[in-house]
Amino acid sequence: MSTGSTTALRDALNRTKSATTYRMSLDFEIGTTENGTLKQQTFLKFDGEQHGDASQVTYSGGIFNDMLGGGERIEIISLDGRSYLKGSSLYGTADPAKWYVLADSAISKPPFDLNALLLQTGDDLEGARIISTTTLDGQSCETWQLDFKNGAGALIEIAGTDETRANFNTLDRADARFTRCADNLLHQLTWDVQAHNSQNANAKGNVLASIHLFDFDASNITIAAPPDATELR
Repeated sequence: MSTGSTTALRDALNRTKSATTYRMSLDFEIGTTENGTLKQQTFLKFDGEQHGDASQVTYSGGIFNDMLGGGERIEIISLDGRSYLKGSSLYGTADPAKWYVLADSAISKPPFDLNALLLQTGDDLEGARIISTTTLDGQSCETWQLDFKNGAGALIEIAGTDETRANFNTLDRADARFTRCADNLLHQLTWDVQAHNSQNANAKGNVLASIHLFDFDASNITIAAPPDATELR
């Protein structure tokens, strides 16, 4: 285990950025408080696999599912420059039970990828410290805490809407926690942002994102195109 040098954390961060094969799950929640009433909702929730440039992701609820055309469980495969979708009604134009080939492969990407999430730390890890030890994915791990106020803007930009953006214009807290395990990879990452409206301290906003990475370099991660996909017209 590390004695606390940020060199160990930076090395793990870089190794995780370079990982090409792994499983992942992500939860992204946003909330606003108006007149003492908290409204919390899921923006994005998914489980998936990555193997090189190929990915298979299942979105299981939240605002992002609505952005994908609606559906409780939406699967997207990105492979060899093509994207395949199942589970979305595409606003009434598709059968959720069928696989479709999409013309625009960009739809296969969530609003940020793994590297984009990791870059929320910026290049400055000064002040990062170990706050606890734990066991995760069968390994001994250490959890690091760091302030990432300078990088919080990207998460706020994703979370804010025209109606709620003002609730995020004054940042109160931006806390990141990275769990580094014995394989020198990051297995758990969370970002917690708390903010308020500069004109009304009781109008608040919060963002909580959590990602779990596991099964690095697993030989049983394979991603294939669905054999029965039809062109979306």
